[in-house]
Amino acid sequence: MNGNPEARSYLDTSVIILLVEGTAETRAAIRAGLKTLGADQGPFLVSALTRLECLVKPLRAGDVELERTCRMFFAGSEIREVEIGADVWESATQIRAKHGFRVPDALHLAAAACAQCSAILTRDQRWGGFPEVPVRIL
Repeated sequence: MNGNPEARSYLDTSVIILLVEGTAETRAAIRAGLKTLGADQGPFLVSALTRLECLVKPLRAGDVELERTCRMFFAGSEIREVEIGADVWESATQIRAKHGFRVPDALHLAAAACAQCSAILTRDQRWGGFPEVPVRIL
């Protein structure tokens, strides 16, 4: 993905789930956190892995409305999908070997790094030690 990396933040699944499924107060708090970080404007980067993780719950539960809401989120004009190609897989392998992250986490971190994101936005405290892209805990 080309463009200005200063304007690109990778959204972790944990943030999206709270934006889609959270209470009004939770959604407002996440939006406020994004604004505080200067990351309230898109585009936001995600991956197919992010979409997969977000859709499992509504599909498993047969929750058609939540599934529709999730799909609408990913179809939003401010969302861009990073391809998980061979370069991301290789980077994820290196990240997992060097830092010990679980495979899905290593893939998210690699996708953000390969896309030259300026930040990764997450609720996962374990990602705080990742040195290649600044991790912002919301």
